[in-house]
Amino acid sequence: MVNKMNTLLLPLAACAVVQSVPTTTSIKEVTPIPSGVTWSLMAWGGEDDEKGYVIDVDVFETSEERIAQLKDDSHYGLCYIDVGTAEKWRPDYEQLKPYTVGKPQYEEEDWMDIEILAKDKGCDGVEIDNSDAYAAPLAMKDRFKKDLISREIVYMQWLSNAAHGLGMSIGLKNSMEISKNVHQMFEFAINKSCNQFDECKYYAPFQDAGKAIFNVEYKGEQCKSAAKWGMTKKYVEQGHLINC
Repeated sequence: MVNKMNTLLLPLAACAVVQSVPTTTSIKEVTPIPSGVTWSLMAWGGEDDEKGYVIDVDVFETSEERIAQLKDDSHYGLCYIDVGTAEKWRPDYEQLKPYTVGKPQYEEEDWMDIEILAKDKGCDGVEIDNSDAYAAPLAMKDRFKKDLISREIVYMQWLSNAAHGLGMSIGLKNSMEISKNVHQMFEFAINKSCNQFDECKYYAPFQDAGKAIFNVEYKGEQCKSAAKWGMTKKYVEQGHLINC
């Protein structure tokens, strides 16, 4: 089976180099995921059903055949990739290790100045994780947050162009502080715990544009504000993902 491409994201040299990456490429029109669609989250390790229209799977751990099956069953195949840390259990870790700058909150992941490789397996769209390195002390080192934010925005434009050039949608993961600056680059948003930390309001640009906002809560009033912000919400209970 021939992939429609060989790679999605190639390593850049370093954060400073990200600024010089061209932001123009052959862009294909990509339709935003509309607000209110159903969503099944298989990529984060919890137990969920596969009844949603959007099925979110791990790009490394899900075969091309499995993704093709989901699409044949009229699902939207969304693929999780990490674009901010090098994960030790991934096949590309040794290649990315020289670019790591510190450890994030998870023991098996190292923050990077650049990004990961991800082989396209026929995904309709991608969920990019850990794109908020600008807010992580270990990733920032002695750099100013405002400088990293400006570089992150350029990097996100590159990621957006790369995905769109392949005809795939791309979603903003967390990164609430820069939502207003980058929302036009993305077709949907995904968030962890915005209700718990009173951060759902930052996704208003996505709501105003009628784009899907997917959210998972772990504590508190899990389903609060789902209607207010037009979100498709889930909460975690004993390892199970439950729809609001």
